[in-house]
Amino acid sequence: MEGTGARIKISELNPSVMVIQLSGKIDTTTSDKISQEVVEVIEQMQTGILFNLKDVTFVSSAGIRMFLTAYKKSGTMGLKSAMCYVNPSIYKIFKVAGLEKSFNIFDDESQALNTVWPPGNTEKLS
Repeated sequence: MEGTGARIKISELNPSVMVIQLSGKIDTTTSDKISQEVVEVIEQMQTGILFNLKDVTFVSSAGIRMFLTAYKKSGTMGLKSAMCYVNPSIYKIFKVAGLEKSFNIFDDESQALNTVWPPGNTEKLS
């Protein structure tokens, strides 16, 4: 998985949110491994997941499927999910697929955290 990976960390701005920082290409060769890691994180979380796509250079249909699976899994567990730092070419892919509003996309991490996970709220969000 050269050039592609997932780094998972607790948000410095909101410790109840796990940040999944992805990089490289998310396609058929990488999405399964990333998806497994993401599902494991979602199963451990209590509040939310934030995907940081700052270093993602490409998302294929397999990558879109991976995000849809993650959003569905987190939703069934009563968790919120969001994305930040989505580069314009990837946003265009989401828009063509009609998913730009489904993915709760924000310009930066602090904006996502303040909108989706308000300060002081530690309960699960629906």
